[in-house]
Amino acid sequence: MDTELILQLGLILLLVMGNAFFVGSEIALTSARRSRIKQLADTGNKAARTVQLLHKEPERFYSVTQIGITLVSLALGAIGMVTISQMLDPMFEKLFDLFGDRTLHKGLIAMAHTASYAVAFVIISFLHVVAGELAPKVLAFHKAESLSLAVGGIINGLYKMFKWLIWIMNKSSNGLLWVFGQRNLSGHGEGHFAMSEEEIRTILSASEQDGVLNADETMMIRG
Repeated sequence: MDTELILQLGLILLLVMGNAFFVGSEIALTSARRSRIKQLADTGNKAARTVQLLHKEPERFYSVTQIGITLVSLALGAIGMVTISQMLDPMFEKLFDLFGDRTLHKGLIAMAHTASYAVAFVIISFLHVVAGELAPKVLAFHKAESLSLAVGGIINGLYKMFKWLIWIMNKSSNGLLWVFGQRNLSGHGEGHFAMSEEEIRTILSASEQDGVLNADETMMIRG
């Protein structure tokens, strides 16, 4: 295995880890309990204060994570497909030699390349979905507070560093929505974090039914 191939495989691994970072960061920052973060921030925890800022301005981390996921995924597909298919080409060429002399049947070479490309697609897709998406989502959901404190500063730093690029992309997306008639999207939409009184009551009832809260705790919260 030559040095160039090792570097390419290392880059693929880094891209998978990068995708996992952005996916996990988004889930952790979204799932972290605001009450717990506030408690930590009130004690002077700088990381918690950064997470509080991101919660108050969620467009900061949503923009960074979504752009990061998109760019890393595109790079992983482009680099990973070429690298893995080139690794598999010799094996499939030897396999298709069993069906005839490839010097006389150029179609066999094309079929070998197609097969290696298809297998490379499956391998890269598996790595992307399992290691770059599912695993970090599960981990971030169960370790939301600790991970949000760990990544909050990095995400906020990336937002400041690439604020100009994020601004351009946000304006472009708003312009696209404007073309399709969505021209009144200022302010908070239906996805804002604030909840109505009825929604809070529903959550309390569900928590009591699931055993998260007992009847006395529910009554105390309701006042």
